[in-house]
Amino acid sequence: MGKSKLALHNPPGPINEPGMMKILYVDHFPGRITSMCKLDVVVNAIQEKLTRQQLQLFKNNIFGRFLQCQSYPFSGVIVHNILLRQVSHGDGNDKDELWFQVGDHLIRLSIGEWCLVTGLCCGEKVFLTKHKTKHRLLNKYFGGMNCDINLGQFEEIFMNLHFKTMNDTDALKIAMFYFADRVLHGRKDHCQINFNLLNEVDDINHFRSIPWGRLSWETIYKSIDNVLNGKAKKFKKASAENPLHRIEKYNFYGFTSAVHAWIFEAIEGLPLEWVEKIRRNGPRIVRWKPVAFSDINFGEVYSYLNERLDGTILQTLKPDAKERATNYWKSVDDYVPYLPSWVRNHQPSINAPSSIGPNKVDPNPTSEIRLEQSPVEDVGAADDHYESAHDSDDRNEPKARTKFRNDYFVGRLDKIETSIHELRSELQTGHSSINELRSEIMAERREAQQYRAAVMGFMASFGAGASKGAYGDSPFGPSHMAPDGYGPNVDAGYGTHTDAGNDDEHTSMSLYSVYGDISDDSVQIFTEAPPGVSKLGCPYRPSYIFGSPYFIPPFKRVR
Repeated sequence: MGKSKLALHNPPGPINEPGMMKILYVDHFPGRITSMCKLDVVVNAIQEKLTRQQLQLFKNNIFGRFLQCQSYPFSGVIVHNILLRQVSHGDGNDKDELWFQVGDHLIRLSIGEWCLVTGLCCGEKVFLTKHKTKHRLLNKYFGGMNCDINLGQFEEIFMNLHFKTMNDTDALKIAMFYFADRVLHGRKDHCQINFNLLNEVDDINHFRSIPWGRLSWETIYKSIDNVLNGKAKKFKKASAENPLHRIEKYNFYGFTSAVHAWIFEAIEGLPLEWVEKIRRNGPRIVRWKPVAFSDINFGEVYSYLNERLDGTILQTLKPDAKERATNYWKSVDDYVPYLPSWVRNHQPSINAPSSIGPNKVDPNPTSEIRLEQSPVEDVGAADDHYESAHDSDDRNEPKARTKFRNDYFVGRLDKIETSIHELRSELQTGHSSINELRSEIMAERREAQQYRAAVMGFMASFGAGASKGAYGDSPFGPSHMAPDGYGPNVDAGYGTHTDAGNDDEHTSMSLYSVYGDISDDSVQIFTEAPPGVSKLGCPYRPSYIFGSPYFIPPFKRVR
């Protein structure tokens, strides 16, 4: 895809070499993000205020799938940890994608990933060339052009509108405007609402044709690529001047909840304490349920992304068969960028983490660097970041960089050697378990063979194929008794059988049996049984051994 105009406003960062982190590991810092996107607030307001008919109209429209995001807290700790890991695009490269290094892996956020996560159309911009109305909705419901309304005030006005008496189509238009301006644009409360957009939504067919995926992508691209510019130096300076300054606060604009969902898709296997995956139909954002951000702290996430990645890391997101058939993917398929050459040749070691850098910011995963803290007080992580950090300019010197890389490789080799020893120990333990299992199987086999021999000998002792009353040389005499517990009525030559399905139903039958011992178990053999009679769902057959019970061929032994 050709270079977009947006790229001119987004410099690649202070380091021009492609793949180099814009903020080096040694300069990483704890951060508190304020998200301007109010996804769950808007969704709950729409569901609360619209009538059933109006809500159904919204569900059937372009933003309807997001109604599943009723509970979608924003975890700024996770997002901040990813933003810290953004790498430079390099001069002259296409700027329609963003890259981040997580552990030893590169992950991409491009318009393709954005489309899969949001499910919004990403085609070319459509402009409204002819206004059918002139601010009709604004004049009818919001006091006209002379009334200043900011986003915070609009939320209050929306909650006070009488939707039950409102035209259903007007209600749909207002709700769609509310979602677009408050969620997709993601701006501060004091910003004025987009009056032009409120006018455009009155032509609802035109409003539906707007490529909201592309517009929201351009907003979030600009936001991500600039949000941390200058923040590392600001944090370092503030920490030096004020020892109590332990966290940097900043705002994050645009559809930030979708960035959240992209992280969950790209980094598989994140702890359940952070996010829960849900089986839902729709774009990928609705398949995730983030955990309240107050339960996640900076140090734990930072350590996890550096050292304990448990799942698969997806460099890019690919559509499945169903997604390929959707209109939103068809709108972006031709615009998804190819992988640049520097990505294929990327060496993760150029961004090796420092052994004395940011990990010292919050060595305790249970520290109190949490987003729920008061915005006035910055308490929590130990403030040894500034004193222990290297000068980032020194890192660019050849000797310093060589030493840094050597230290990194030594650490990595030690870690690999430790892992090899652990694997060797596990394999030895596994071999011991296999040998024990093999011995148990052999013992079971010998026991089965002995049992079979005993059964066959026992059968031969009373004569194979004996008929009623004919036992050959069997040492056991005929028995005219039914098995113990098979019923209270026992007559000469007759027994009673209680069917398992009905304890009160008895079936008289003539049973001849003999007694004996097999493998120290008292057993009883029946040479006849009426067909179709069952016990526990299994039909009786001649040569049923009763006792433990046991079955002889063609049955398997059952204890």
